[in-house]
Amino acid sequence: LFVSLPNGQDGASTLLSAGGALRYLDRFILLLPDDQERQRHLWQRFYTVFGSEYEQLIDIQHNISSIQTMLGYISQSAVLCKNSKILDYGCGSGLSTHVKCSATLIGYDPIATMRDQARKRGCHVLGRQEFLQLPSGFFDAGFANYVFHMAVDETDVYEISQRMKHGSVFIANFYKGFNAEQVSAFFARNGFTPRLISLEGGEKGGCYYEYRKN
Repeated sequence: LFVSLPNGQDGASTLLSAGGALRYLDRFILLLPDDQERQRHLWQRFYTVFGSEYEQLIDIQHNISSIQTMLGYISQSAVLCKNSKILDYGCGSGLSTHVKCSATLIGYDPIATMRDQARKRGCHVLGRQEFLQLPSGFFDAGFANYVFHMAVDETDVYEISQRMKHGSVFIANFYKGFNAEQVSAFFARNGFTPRLISLEGGEKGGCYYEYRKN
């Protein structure tokens, strides 16, 4: 269940005191079910319904800045060239196309509405079946910008792990740390070394983690 709030309501996406309720994108309250699969269905339904309005709901410049921060970290932490491939996991409307990158960015998003927007922006974006058909070790690096709060499960992390090269780095941010411990445990069980890293962004930027594949 999601409920729209009037414009101008108290801002950021924060967990409410009531269990399972999430204030999201400044104007919604999401009542998250306890069951992980039902949560995933809610997120998919939310972005299917509101995906066409996505960029009217978010702080575009903040999101671009966050992507730029993560790509900057990746460029310093991995040996990349123009033939290297970087995964933009949960690419949404393709905002990463606004960030200069020496490697090839490839987006993945499970929501068709979001993929359509990303393609119109010029993003090379894959759906789930296309993503699963990629060979092992396809990506040299990857990142997820404000994605892993959306009921990611260990199957998702396993699918990422299979397509990352050994020694590759994957960066993710977590708004106010939401879901960070659980997702980090998933990465650790799937062959990555998690590490909390210090990147600019403040409270709104949340915490950032590096996951390096062993």
